Amino acid sequence: MKQDLTALGGNGVIQATGSVATLNVTSTTTDAVIQMNNQFQLKADQAGNQFVLRDHTQDVMTAASGTGTGWILGDLTVQEDLTALGGNGVIQATGSVATLNVTSTTTDAVIQMNNQFQLKADRSGSQFVLRDSTQDMMTVASGTGNTWLLGDLTVKQDLTALGGNGVIQATGSVATLNVTSTTTDAVIQMNNQFQLKADQAGSQFVLR
Repeated sequence: MKQDLTALGGNGVIQATGSVATLNVTSTTTDAVIQMNNQFQLKADQAGNQFVLRDHTQDVMTAASGTGTGWILGDLTVQEDLTALGGNGVIQATGSVATLNVTSTTTDAVIQMNNQFQLKADRSGSQFVLRDSTQDMMTVASGTGNTWLLGDLTVKQDLTALGGNGVIQATGSVATLNVTSTTTDAVIQMNNQFQLKADQAGSQFVLR
């Protein structure tokens, strides 16, 4: 047929017996397009070498030929698992804050990292939790910011408590504050009035 083929008041049916039924939309020089009720287009973009889903004004989804790289204009909602195999998950925003929003309406929200660590928003405990494969390693309480660590904390620069107290507490053993300097004196400064000093050169304890 040299011109348009139009079905008025009926359906277009492609039916094959014993083989694959195929609708082949071909243009030798321009894009191949399936128009759907003047609302959407399915387009084989010849110049861009990609499949395009368009509404009546703009591209809303594209999939590149060969790589399968996809692009979506709006939000993507997945009812079940969303998995990236062999690639990276990238969140990028232009001119605004890029946000990964992990939400559960009834249970904890969790980011699983290589089956080794979890970042968890603990709903019942109202706290942020860092877990390894078996136990909580760090918690941060919502509101107060109170933080708990399972192991030792090493700080390369100053450690300062603003507006609170420093508490050292041990269960079933001796609670120890170990102030160590490898080259100079070890000092506990008290309100800029007094010092407790381990005088390394004099090999003596000094109250100043």
